[in-house]
Amino acid sequence: MATKKKVTTPAIEVVTGFKVTDSDFKCRGTQYELGKDFVLPGSPTLCHHGYHFCRIANDCFNYYDFDTKNRVFEVEAFGETEHGEDKSATVGIRFVRELSWQELLGLVNQGKANTGRGNSGNRNSGDRNSGDRNSGNRNSGDLNSGDWNSGDWNSGDRNSGVFCTDTPATISFFNQPSEWSYADWTDSEAYWLKNEVRLTEWRSWSDMTDQEKEEYPRAETAEGYLKRYDYKEAHRTWWAALDKRQQGVITSLPNFSKEVFTSITGIQLD
Repeated sequence: MATKKKVTTPAIEVVTGFKVTDSDFKCRGTQYELGKDFVLPGSPTLCHHGYHFCRIANDCFNYYDFDTKNRVFEVEAFGETEHGEDKSATVGIRFVRELSWQELLGLVNQGKANTGRGNSGNRNSGDRNSGDRNSGNRNSGDLNSGDWNSGDWNSGDRNSGVFCTDTPATISFFNQPSEWSYADWTDSEAYWLKNEVRLTEWRSWSDMTDQEKEEYPRAETAEGYLKRYDYKEAHRTWWAALDKRQQGVITSLPNFSKEVFTSITGIQLD
C-alpha cells in the first residue's frame, strides 16, 4: 500500500477532533485540563513530537483500548498540525468537553475490537459480521470461521438454511440433530463460556516483547496495540484457561465429537 502524503495545515486553522486519556485525565504523563491551552515549541512530527489526536472518533481506538476506563474528549488543535492516515499531531491543543460513553457509542457506529472491515459486532477478524468473534465473513452468529452463518461455532458456510422464515424447533450439534432448541443453547453455560474466546487483545507497551515493539513502532505513542490472534490459537488459549468442570460443560454438549471439535477449534483432546 502506498504511503499517503502528509499534509501540514496553516497555524491559523483550528482543527476539531477527539483525544483519549486515562481515567485521571492523563496521556503519556501529561496532566490535561478542560479549557486550558497546551502549547509545545517547534513543529509537529507524527509519532515523535506533538499532541496526538484523531479527527474521527472511531480512529482513536486504533491506538487505545475500547474501554470505559478510558475517557474521550472533543479537542481543538489551534497550532501547526500534521495529519497522517488516521491520526494527527499538533503543537497547540485545547480540550473542549468530555464525551459521555453513551454519546461516544453514537459516534462509533461499528462494534469494538474488530480487525476486519465493516463489522457491527465485536472482536471479529473477518469482514461485515454482525455477530461476535467471527473469523469468517458476513456472519450474524458468533465464533464462526466459515461465511454467511447465523448460528454459532460453525466452520462451514450458510448453516442456518436458505430463505427460511420459521424458527426450527431444534438445532443440530456436531453435524447431527439434537433435542435442543436454539433457546436451550443460548441459556446454557456452554454458550456463555464461548464468549470468553478472544480473537483480539490489547497489549500495553510495557507488556510488549522487543519483537512486538520492533514490528509496531507506533504502539509507543498509543501506549500499546490491538493484537490479533489466529482463530485456532485463540481457542487453544481459551481452553487452557477453563477448569476441568468448565471443559466438561463443553464436552457434554449433545452429540459431542472430538473430531469435529478439533477440526473447528484446533484443540486436541485425549
